[in-house]
Amino acid sequence: SSKHIVIEGISFKGLRSSALTIKKSEYINIENCSISNVGSFAINLNGTNCTIKNTHIYNAGAYGIEVSGGDRKTLT
Repeated sequence: SSKHIVIEGISFKGLRSSALTIKKSEYINIENCSISNVGSFAINLNGTNCTIKNTHIYNAGAYGIEVSGGDRKTLT
């Protein structure tokens, strides 16, 4: 688990698995990244208070983004 991390301006290309797998984390911000040609999920995110902004995703083998975690009542 991690807290208060910014991943910004990185390109992920040609991976067999997921580009980013984030588990049980808080306040993770993914911004201005590019993810392409991945074998599974581009981003697999499990956490609370996380954001993904201006990130281009294409040619993902499974899904672009899989999100889980957080509080359903407050959507945080």
